[in-house]
Formats: sequence, structure tokens, C-alpha cells
Amino acid sequence: MLRSRGGAELLIGSTEDRITDFSHPALIGAFGELQYLLQNAAMPNTVGAAYADAANSFFNLGSAIICNGSWMVGSFGEEGAENWGEGFNPSTIHGAVLPGNVAIANPIGYGWWIPSTVSDDEAELALAFLELMLQPEELEFSMLTLGGHIPGFNYTAEFLQKRSENKLLDEYINAVDADAKIVPAFADAILPSIADPEFGKLLPKLIDGSFTPTEFAAELTKKSAETAS
Repeated sequence: MLRSRGGAELLIGSTEDRITDFSHPALIGAFGELQYLLQNAAMPNTVGAAYADAANSFFNLGSAIICNGSWMVGSFGEEGAENWGEGFNPSTIHGAVLPGNVAIANPIGYGWWIPSTVSDDEAELALAFLELMLQPEELEFSMLTLGGHIPGFNYTAEFLQKRSENKLLDEYINAVDADAKIVPAFADAILPSIADPEFGKLLPKLIDGSFTPTEFAAELTKKSAETAS
């Protein structure tokens, strides 16, 4: 849907007023692309597969798609080579944003939280901890360990040098530029009960052709209405 006109804007505007009508052309187009990809480029039991099974298929050229993130970068380096099947070439793996210069982020953000129920002493300790964790050197360490990007952050030369030593991590982090559109994930733009479990329950019918993309959208709309009523 991010490649369709209005798709990114639809997601951006849906974190508070969730999508309940799935007839938008960008959604229908996205479901059609998803159907094609899952039918032609994914492992047969891709819905609900354990990570170990999905990774084994991907590294043995049994599928062209695997859900991943910065935590998986090491799997494509020398430390992960023991899991590669014959013919797997890690140089074909790259880090990039989505077509249209679009990146996905948690709309609430990632970080630390202080419960409103803590005592004054506990709040003081928590604030001191946050002050430490938000120091530039700590943020750079976190980005090297977990990945991530901070717009407007003044990166040190040492950080950039260390990041460049891992080509995939460097690509992954550097892919987000000042012009990138940051959108919430689809699961954060729909009702929680539709994101899990209803979407996953209906997905096999899209994969096996029982539903066309339009019929799949209509069923999601119906489920959303039942949830909201």
C-alpha cells in the first residue's frame, strides 16, 4: 500500500482513528501484492511458522522473504555463516527503506517509561537512570548494538567508523534520510483485535485464493464492524 497513491497518508492518519473500512484502493492493491508474494516467494507454511523454520528456508533459498530487523544483521555476517545453505550469498542482502522512501516506525516510540504509581524516591532514581541512558555515547552504543537512527543527531567520527565496519548495519541505519516518510506499521493503524488474531486467521484464505484481495478487504471490514459494535 505504500507504493499506492495515498497509502502512506492513510497509515499516518490512522494511529488514533483506526482503519475499519478496508476498501481504500491502496489497501486493495497492497492485499493483491501480498497475495502474489506469499503465493510465489514465501515458504508454504509461512503463516505461523517458527523463526527457526523461516530462517532455515530463507538461508537455504527456499523463500525470498523473511520478517527481520536490525537484530538479524549478525546472521548475514561471518558469525552466521554456519546456518547458510549451499548457494546462499550474503552480499545479495541489503538494508534499505521501502519503495517511495518510506520507513516504518512505532508511532509511540521506543524507550523507557516511568509508571505514575512510583514513589518520589523511585522517580528520582528513574530520572537519573534515564539521564545516563540518553547520553550521546550511550545512544551511539545502543545504535551499534540494536540498530536505529536518530534524525538530527550529531554522530561522532568514532561511531561512524565503527558502523561502517558492518556494511549491512551501515546500509540499514543510513537508509533513512531527511526526506523519508515515517509511517506507523499496518498493525498499529487497525484495531488491535484485527491485527491479532483476525488478520492472521484470514490470511491463509488470501494465500490459497479462497479470497480475492477485494473479498479479503471486505471480510476485514466486516470483522472490524463486529468488533466495534
